[in-house]
Amino acid sequence: MATAITPSSLSQALASTEFTSYLEDTHKLLRLVYPYLRPLYRFGRRGLTRFVVDFLTSLAYRPYFASVLGFSSLRTSFVHIRYREHPRCYALYSSPSKYHANHSPTEKKKSTLIMFVHGGAWGSGRAEFYSPLAASYNKQGYSVAVVGYRTYPDASVSGQVDDVHSAYLRLRSGYDSVILVGHSSGSHVTLLAVLKHAMDVTWLGLAGVYDVPAHFEFESKRGLEMVSTMQPANGSTWEAMRGWSLPSWLSKAQSNTSTFRLVHGLEDSTVPFTQSYRAVQQLKGMGADARLVLRPAGDHQSVLIEFMKGAMEEMLREGQPRISKL
Repeated sequence: MATAITPSSLSQALASTEFTSYLEDTHKLLRLVYPYLRPLYRFGRRGLTRFVVDFLTSLAYRPYFASVLGFSSLRTSFVHIRYREHPRCYALYSSPSKYHANHSPTEKKKSTLIMFVHGGAWGSGRAEFYSPLAASYNKQGYSVAVVGYRTYPDASVSGQVDDVHSAYLRLRSGYDSVILVGHSSGSHVTLLAVLKHAMDVTWLGLAGVYDVPAHFEFESKRGLEMVSTMQPANGSTWEAMRGWSLPSWLSKAQSNTSTFRLVHGLEDSTVPFTQSYRAVQQLKGMGADARLVLRPAGDHQSVLIEFMKGAMEEMLREGQPRISKL
């Protein structure tokens, strides 16, 4: 259970000079090597950097997650479900049947599908990296679909949003409810999909970006704004990036009955917790059922690991029902 977070402690954290100094010091080295990283960005637009990053990540992420979750998670059986013709548009689906041969899960869990959408700065990542999480939820009685989608440069945020919706339409058949989970840029893409298509889901966002221009400014302090695929994936111009941010979408969103839960670590130096804090305020301002779950010692990866270990139900139960504006 998370330590209680009060409005005053949040205000102190946001205003803390130590918090600002920490962000600056953490990324001093990245700013020094920025001139050497910039050429990689040009290759990244043609997909070469993304290929190298995906290859290297594939050698590390899945074994790493498996070591954290237990190597038995690698033995989970998946059905490969394609929801569009593009080679990245598929889902790794697994059911709880093998874990409940002698004990059937509750009807509620049997009729609920968890869809997980990975992050990767809109330009990298694959479903296979995160597949070990399925075992945690299959054991609890849930069906799981780890969703792959087109990353930049194969698709901009617009195409990624539509991919998530297409996957939802393909996978939801036979289930009474869907829990849609995104991490980092995956949180951004899934939230926009829910708003654009008025998807009736329980949505869980882990360490997400919801205000793209604000995150661009944050990345510029780290010397990464021209290396990250965030800018081209979100339209390159300031106005375009603002158009892919939560406030713009809330102003034109259809009526939505979804539940929104946002989880963020106060020690996240990749995406500041202020992204989730302000997003919750904006969602609540539109009358949405939105709550914030903060992890005082959590960082960008620890909230993902917590989810992958099977803590989703706890995350959905938690949250601050009332947090005054800062």
